[in-house]
Amino acid sequence: MSRERDQTRAKGRTRGITSGAKKSTFPGLSQLDKEFGEVLPPISPYDPPPYSGHGPKVLICIWELIQDLGGIINWTEHLTYGLRHLGASVTLVRIENKIYPPKASKILPVRKMTLGYTGLSHNQKSGWRFGVKNRICLHGFDWHSYANSFDLVIWTTPVPSETHLFKNWQQVYDLKTSQILVIHDGNLNKLYPHAYEVMSNCTAVVGVHDCAFNSVGCPPSTATHAEVDPNKAYVKAPTLLIPNPQILEGRLTPDIGYSQRKKQAVSLQTFKAWKHVDDLVRCCPYMNCNLVLAGDGMERFYMTSPDKRKPEYGTIWEDAISCGMKFHGFIPEVERDILLRESRLLVDPSWSRTYAQYGSHFNRTFVDGIIAGCLPAGRDLLMDGNSFFPKELYVTLPYDSSPEDLARDIDAAVLTISYKDYIDRVEALRRIVVEKFDAKKIAKKYLEFI
Repeated sequence: MSRERDQTRAKGRTRGITSGAKKSTFPGLSQLDKEFGEVLPPISPYDPPPYSGHGPKVLICIWELIQDLGGIINWTEHLTYGLRHLGASVTLVRIENKIYPPKASKILPVRKMTLGYTGLSHNQKSGWRFGVKNRICLHGFDWHSYANSFDLVIWTTPVPSETHLFKNWQQVYDLKTSQILVIHDGNLNKLYPHAYEVMSNCTAVVGVHDCAFNSVGCPPSTATHAEVDPNKAYVKAPTLLIPNPQILEGRLTPDIGYSQRKKQAVSLQTFKAWKHVDDLVRCCPYMNCNLVLAGDGMERFYMTSPDKRKPEYGTIWEDAISCGMKFHGFIPEVERDILLRESRLLVDPSWSRTYAQYGSHFNRTFVDGIIAGCLPAGRDLLMDGNSFFPKELYVTLPYDSSPEDLARDIDAAVLTISYKDYIDRVEALRRIVVEKFDAKKIAKKYLEFI
């Protein structure tokens, strides 16, 4: 996806590597730019127009030390796309305990970074590359004057995870302008129940799927946060279910192209334990169709490390590779969409009993697959009862299947499904995506809070 830049800037760079060094406040960054650079796909006719100076001003905030941003990156970039198309200006900042010179390993651990609609470079592994202007240290900074100069503040990570590093962090939310807390998972009551302390200051609290939405309002765990009164009425702001925004322009091709698709299943995940990518790896030797994995994370390290491999993983990775499994690692969104458009099935292997107690929790790659014309498959434990997609339209995979049974179900979806069934289901799913997930429609919902 191309982003906010003009033709002159785009011509000044080669694809993948910068043509020259940029000036930097910190020593060594110019050399880093030479070595790594940014991925700048071609200018797109769908790019948002420049800010006119008259639309609403939106500030999107994340807190320092939030690990594994994952889908939050895509959520932010796609929402920014929608907001800018509606005439808003968008500024993304990271709230920090202190300003420190960034290290190469923290900024650019991989070569490919994409210049986002936020104006910042990013990739799925390392997140955004925040410049000095997009990093706010609360010490000695007039935060309230700055934040109140915006029409809307969106907290895409709702509260700091390390509250002891931010003295009086609750005062950050004492704003006169509209502000929204966004909940992306079912961990609210386990990992950051202190969010309830500031919800009364917010215009609204948004959950991006059933699990996140339903988790808001449940009593926090007093075992981990004893100062929270379990009898308190925690949520004093409207709570809404607003799904993940998705850019559709240029991605929702009219021809699904079933006959041109390879007989393969693809999965795009950050390798976390609850996403159970290992289930796919285990079943690969029993599959007749091809399996392609993209993404990365600690669980792949635990599957492949010579000395830190988890015993339960054994040689499943090597066995799958020897049976033809392909692994791409993290890939930019453009390459992701190409991979999806040539595959028949998108598999989300995730499941979690913890999340399931609150409701359906499907990853945004499930929707990415639909947009690209893939038939999606998800585990019953996390997909059942979702508010968006009828069960009869997607492939349901039991969360407790044996490797042999999981391979059989995936093969059936890839190899034996009829042309008509495939097309009818994918087209019905796409109509739902257009109605409920369009980034511009989602952005309009957020602007209505102003």
